[in-house]
Amino acid sequence: MVHPEDRETVRQASVIAMSTGEPYSIEHRIVRPDKSVRWVHERATVLRDQHGASVRMLGVVQDITERKRTEQLLRDEGQVSAALARVGRELITSLDVPTILHRLCQLTAEVLECDASQTFLWQPEKEAFTPVAGHGNTPEQWEALKVLSIPSTIVPEGLTRLKQEEVIQIIVDEGVDRPIARIAKRYGVTNLLVMALQRGADIFGVQTAGYRRPHEAFTPQQERIARGIVQLASLALENARLLEVAEKANRLKTEFLATMSHEL
Repeated sequence: MVHPEDRETVRQASVIAMSTGEPYSIEHRIVRPDKSVRWVHERATVLRDQHGASVRMLGVVQDITERKRTEQLLRDEGQVSAALARVGRELITSLDVPTILHRLCQLTAEVLECDASQTFLWQPEKEAFTPVAGHGNTPEQWEALKVLSIPSTIVPEGLTRLKQEEVIQIIVDEGVDRPIARIAKRYGVTNLLVMALQRGADIFGVQTAGYRRPHEAFTPQQERIARGIVQLASLALENARLLEVAEKANRLKTEFLATMSHEL
């Protein structure tokens, strides 16, 4: 049976062929009895009687499902590569941490085509993750979000899983028993991606991406892009941190030499 979305295309091709006598060649989907969907390439020629009237069509149908899958995989790879190339290119243009965090949130929301994205960094003095940057929030939403503090003690299982998988998707209405899902629901989020910002084996921050409207789950392709985003972001933030450490060391060295010179 022809796939419902392709029926009109097939109908038009056959009508044109019968009226003009020209052969046609089209690709479309069919639904098999077991409900599986296959792609086929259909070629047909119109047969005519001695008076030139179209009497029937003679055609060949070839299964091209594997070719279509390969083409889709190549398209997906191209989209993932292009998205990550953009993210990497824009994140490395600065070594200023606030600038990197702002661009990270903006790029995450744009590339994943979601409503909002936030960065939460680990604050040792508070022993909690707190929001430090965001994109896609109204001023009121950001003011409400800024006071949020998430101690590691309320999400130990989530952090363990995040270390292993780097990216976790949470369908909020299906996970209301989880602390993160309850927090997300409080802020009007329906679907959430939680991504680990890591330094070695340690999680020093969390990047989130979410929808605030009814929406289908994030796709595997979006999850792959998200995983690449936080890997690039972790590297960019680590480079910025090392630069700050080096600059601080240079300042201390300069101050030390100035003090010693003065004392001498």
